[in-house]
Amino acid sequence: MGSLCIFRITPTRIIMRTLRLHDTGPDVYFLQALLREAGMDVPENGKFDAETKDAVKAFQRKKSFSPDAIVGKDTWRGLLESGYTFFPKSSKFFLTDAEYISELHFKKQIILHHSAGGPRPDYTIGWWEKDTQRVATAFVIGRNAGDEENKFDGAVFRAFPEYLWAYHLGLSKTNSNINADLRASLNKTSIGIEICSYGPLTKQDDGTFTTVVNNKNVPEDQVTDLGTPWRGYQYFQKYSDAQLEATKTIILSMAYFFHIPIDDVQYDREWFGINTNALNASPGIWTHVNYRKDKTDCFPQPELIAMLNTLHEDFKTFVPEMTPFEVFTDRNLEDFTDEEIDHYSYDLEE
Repeated sequence: MGSLCIFRITPTRIIMRTLRLHDTGPDVYFLQALLREAGMDVPENGKFDAETKDAVKAFQRKKSFSPDAIVGKDTWRGLLESGYTFFPKSSKFFLTDAEYISELHFKKQIILHHSAGGPRPDYTIGWWEKDTQRVATAFVIGRNAGDEENKFDGAVFRAFPEYLWAYHLGLSKTNSNINADLRASLNKTSIGIEICSYGPLTKQDDGTFTTVVNNKNVPEDQVTDLGTPWRGYQYFQKYSDAQLEATKTIILSMAYFFHIPIDDVQYDREWFGINTNALNASPGIWTHVNYRKDKTDCFPQPELIAMLNTLHEDFKTFVPEMTPFEVFTDRNLEDFTDEEIDHYSYDLEE
């Protein structure tokens, strides 16, 4: 893999295992990926072997660090600043530093959400910027906003660097029955992906559909009928084909870079329920509903289930597409009015 766009970030608190010769594990894969992105010739085997040691020492000399081949906080930080790039096409629209936590934790889980709000990813991020909490996901995927170019359908916006973290699960002792340390860890060691969708809908007497959150009309061609109610609702604003394709690309790319396993899971409607493996921080792909019974993100849309069932096989031959991110310049975060973004992303407001 070759280097492209490099993140320059505010000082990051490094909370990562110190790595040395003979260490193994997924974080060694992450180290090797960073070294390759920084221009070093290293294998992709998850083993801190002699070749990896030589590459670490070469990188440390390049950065004027002590060449001791020990990967501590300074070497981790140097690698992130010099060797972290992003793969799928996306737009950088970062929240201000106070809206997320600049701590590096190794990632083990990828967690899907939907916004229970409107179609524009920039508005969703603008809503998070206006609130008073560090609540957000790293990625937001837009849908058709009715604009002539349809530029938001499947558009990926990045709210902060995904190797850092923010609160996105809203876990408490009451709604999860797990201890405080584990609740915090689940936020820190996961990558959140937010899909713009109003979520559950109500069918009116005249046959039209309105959102549960703000009573907005949703066109019939954007409605999924699950046949029978699921978590109290039968109708949902469906995730578009472009959104599902973008979601798949992000999942595969993040799993590739952070060495998150994509197991041969049979996804079906029953899978969209509370899952003890998810709550116990087992590595893999999950959704918000696996952690909380009061949530509907993501719901068992047939097209979403079909996409999830392609991940295991497709990951075997997946190679990320190297595309530099763009900087979204249509609007600045501080320019959004309260009327534009009021309750724009209801799901994570809590």
